[in-house]
Amino acid sequence: MAHTLKLDIYCFSIKERGVRDADHEIFGDFFRQNFFIDDENPLGVEKELLIKRFIGGFIDSFHEQFILNNEETKGIATDFLRPYPRKNIIDGMINGGLTGIDQNIYDRKNPKESEDTIEKDKITALPYYFKIWTPFDGTVGVIMIQSYTDMGVNTLVVDQMRKFFGSKGYTIEKYKHIPEEYRESFKKDSKIYKVSFIKQGLSSEARKSLNPVFTEQKNLKIRIDISGFEESPGKFWELFRKGKIINSDLTALEMVNDDDFETVATYKDEFGHQSSAKISKNLDIFPTYFLNDNLKSNGTEYPDYELIRKHTNGILEVVKKEIGYTPEDVD
Repeated sequence: MAHTLKLDIYCFSIKERGVRDADHEIFGDFFRQNFFIDDENPLGVEKELLIKRFIGGFIDSFHEQFILNNEETKGIATDFLRPYPRKNIIDGMINGGLTGIDQNIYDRKNPKESEDTIEKDKITALPYYFKIWTPFDGTVGVIMIQSYTDMGVNTLVVDQMRKFFGSKGYTIEKYKHIPEEYRESFKKDSKIYKVSFIKQGLSSEARKSLNPVFTEQKNLKIRIDISGFEESPGKFWELFRKGKIINSDLTALEMVNDDDFETVATYKDEFGHQSSAKISKNLDIFPTYFLNDNLKSNGTEYPDYELIRKHTNGILEVVKKEIGYTPEDVD
């Protein structure tokens, strides 16, 4: 079975570190403050040159070697990075994978005899695509990082960005973004097959009534899962929200009113991909963004750089509109 390509999309902003109630910085201001040469007037340096220097600084932050996580169990290094300063974009391919442990190599048909060993000071790496957009005239940028079904380097890439901006005295704030059309398409093509009721913060009396062993366990959490059904989201919510969410008597668990507990519905599409929606979050759903196999390089399970670059350029334009980005002529 083939590996599936996935894409994680994050919107991010930067703030000056250590400044109380600091506003999100306009990226152009950040560039002017940090990427001019001593004898230059920051306001006189062309935007594209400042962005090129920013991109060059980010590339240099890898020091032409693998950057490891704190546990030294995974690492990433740049394969190649390409700047598109007129579009405020840097993208490219990063190699990343496991390290810090000896790994034996086997033929899949012969699990008894090891053919070779990858020593713990080596890295077994896969190629990953990534894209960073930092609008000169905006305060919200976008990070896109490709991964595989069970493998990814998202945390390492974001951590490297945190270190890079941190070296300039700034912190990063980020949140995940899934384009609206993709979310709606996932819901349309999915069934709800499980609903969960989650209760936290039981009183000591309720904990004791449940079982004396829980009396002093202040962090006790109750989770009731209901499964064994499949229903379209439209019909499910139409029936589910007609009255109270729970009509059974769960007074002993202090689950009487709808706001006494969290309600989570789990969606699943025809491929088995799942995502959950909480009533407290207005049923917002953030499914994993899966990429088509036609973005793979011929004969491999890896992404083709040109194909995925063009594809994610289109996604970026959608994200720009959804976050309300309006280009301005900022000198």
